[in-house]
Amino acid sequence: MNIILCGMPCSGKTEVGKKLAEKVKCSFVDIDDLIVEAFAKRYDETKSNREIFIERGEPFFRSLEKEQITSLSAKDEYVIATGGGRFLDLDNVNHLRSIGVIV
Repeated sequence: MNIILCGMPCSGKTEVGKKLAEKVKCSFVDIDDLIVEAFAKRYDETKSNREIFIERGEPFFRSLEKEQITSLSAKDEYVIATGGGRFLDLDNVNHLRSIGVIV
């Protein structure tokens, strides 16, 4: 079972997530970090989420985001930090619900 944290930017998901993961003895992952890593690997350039969103557009960013959310299927006993935008897509919501508890 995973614990999935959602909320607005800068609301403390990463900080709380890391502490919670340590407390419940789980691993921690931030979907924002996964997006940045996937982009860097695929395009051989380092960009922040904001830069990816602005330079490539929202549809492109959301497609990377969806890929990373889907990649979490194999994860178990994780605390996962997400952003509020992840919940704009019903497929993302359903997938996240299927792999854990959303807080």
